Amino acid sequence: MKFKLGIPTDLEELSQNEDWKELENISSFFIFKILILGFGK
Repeated sequence: MKFKLGIPTDLEELSQNEDWKELENISSFFIFKILILGFGK
């Protein structure tokens, strides 16, 4: 599926970017810590 806005292709380029993958790992790590701190109390 191709869209005229070009948003999907931008997302594909982001997902292939190493920095984007690292950013996802960092954000998921923080969410994981927040969940542990939240349920740990």
